[in-house]
Amino acid sequence: MVEAAELEVSLRHAIAADLEMLAAIHDREPDAEMVGVLQSSKFPLCLTLPLDDPEAVVAGQVMAAILDSFGSALSAEDADELAASYADVYLLNGCGCSPYASPWLDKDGLVRQEPMLDVRAWFARHHLRVPDSALRADDHLSMLLLFLAHLIRSGDEKAGDEKTGEVEAAEFLSRYVTNWLPSFAKALVSRHGPPFYAALAVLTSAYTEALAALLPEVEVPVAAPPEPVCAPRDHVHF
Repeated sequence: MVEAAELEVSLRHAIAADLEMLAAIHDREPDAEMVGVLQSSKFPLCLTLPLDDPEAVVAGQVMAAILDSFGSALSAEDADELAASYADVYLLNGCGCSPYASPWLDKDGLVRQEPMLDVRAWFARHHLRVPDSALRADDHLSMLLLFLAHLIRSGDEKAGDEKTGEVEAAEFLSRYVTNWLPSFAKALVSRHGPPFYAALAVLTSAYTEALAALLPEVEVPVAAPPEPVCAPRDHVHF
C-alpha cells in the first residue's frame, strides 16, 4: 500500500487527467474530435495506472480495435452508431443497468435517493455543484469521476474536516464508486451492451480499483447492491 504522502504531484495530476478523460467518454457520445484524441493518445494504453486484470486486458484490446476500425476520420455512419450506443446505455437504459449510483446503492433500487443526496453534500463541502442537476443527477458516473479527479489533485491539502484529498478520495471511492461500478460493467458485458461502452465500463471499473489500491485504507461499510433498475432519461450534455 502506497501512503498518501508518497503520491507525488506529477502522479496525482496524471491520475486526475485519466479520470477526467474517462469522465468525458462517459459524459457524451464521442464525436470526431474525441475519437481523434483517443486514437492519438493510444487509449487505453495511455492510462497512467496499469490495468493487469484479465478482463481489463481484453476490454483494452476491444477498445483499441474499435478505435482502430474508425480509421483516420470518423465516418457519419460510425458517428451515428456511437450516438445510438451512447443513448442506449446512458439515456434510454436499453441494457437495464443505470449509470447512476443510487439505483445500485439504495435499498429499494430507486434513483435520486440518499446516495445521490450524500454525493451532493460531498460536492457542496468542496463548493462544487452539478449544473442543472434536475436533468442529470449528481451521482452520474461522469460526475463521480470528475469529483475524484478534483480530490486527487488536491493531494495532501486538508479539507474542512481535516482529511487530505487522498483520504477523501479513498473514502469517496469506497462509498460511491467501487461498490457498484463492477456490477454495472458486468451487467453491460453479460447483457451484450454496445462493445464500445461495455469495454469502457470494464476499463473504468478496473482503473478505479487500481486507484483504490494506491490510496490510504479506509473503513467504510459496504452494502450489497440491488439488482440493476432503469435509470431516468437524461438529455443534458456537459
